[in-house]
Amino acid sequence: MCFFQHSSGLDRLQALFNDACSDRNRTHGLCRWYQLDILRLSRRASGFSCRSQPEPIPLATDDWPYLYLSQRSIPSDYLIVMGTLLALSIGILLVVRPKRFDVLDAHFFFLGLAFLLLETKSIIDTSLYFGATWLVTTLMTAGILLMIFAANVSAQHWPSFSLKWYMPLFICVLILVFVPKGLILSLPLYGRFLWTALAVPLPIFFAGLIFSTTFSRSESPSASFGANLIGATLGGFLEYLGMVTGHQMLFFALLGAYLASFLCVLHWRRPAWTFVKQI
Repeated sequence: MCFFQHSSGLDRLQALFNDACSDRNRTHGLCRWYQLDILRLSRRASGFSCRSQPEPIPLATDDWPYLYLSQRSIPSDYLIVMGTLLALSIGILLVVRPKRFDVLDAHFFFLGLAFLLLETKSIIDTSLYFGATWLVTTLMTAGILLMIFAANVSAQHWPSFSLKWYMPLFICVLILVFVPKGLILSLPLYGRFLWTALAVPLPIFFAGLIFSTTFSRSESPSASFGANLIGATLGGFLEYLGMVTGHQMLFFALLGAYLASFLCVLHWRRPAWTFVKQI
């Protein structure tokens, strides 16, 4: 309550109102109601004092849509819960498998990290195209399951792993990074639907193909799968970095995870110069 009574919080609400209600539709019923609500808060703020009034308060944007945060930071209670869960997960994994992890386990760890980071980032981006509704979850879940199914079917036809599969993986991620969201929003409904169901989860197809063909060659499948789950847990936690950096920066963490996976497989399978020679 203190945050919204503070003048900077009201300035943020006023800025959002100005963006949402242009001069042409400022007389729309919703816009008029919103403006009256801000005026009521302004009157109440005149006789209200807060012990802590952080300055300045950043405005919420599509990249940083946290209207309820007074600054770009991760709340301490979030950090406590994430740290506890991560420590428990790693501790249990070390007890179950006390032996040293190899480079292939690290590869599965980074694949898991990238998978869940891509999933959560995709849901956030898709909310801009359709709103934060059940439709977003339905589209993303269907798209992800479709890509996983296609990757498993493809792995039956191409059971041998190839490092070259990382090339289309990186290209797909870069397309998601550099294609403007305004361009997608300008598409008709069916265009946004196809982009969300096919283009956004497309990196999961190539990542799933890499996972399937390398997992079949793991000497300890249970340990590799455990490392993958730990990576997925950490990937889910990394989503909250968007509270500090903005969500667009999460794509660089995603690229870093896939690059780390590539380097791990490169070290596990063959010397670097052999791969370069084949390319």
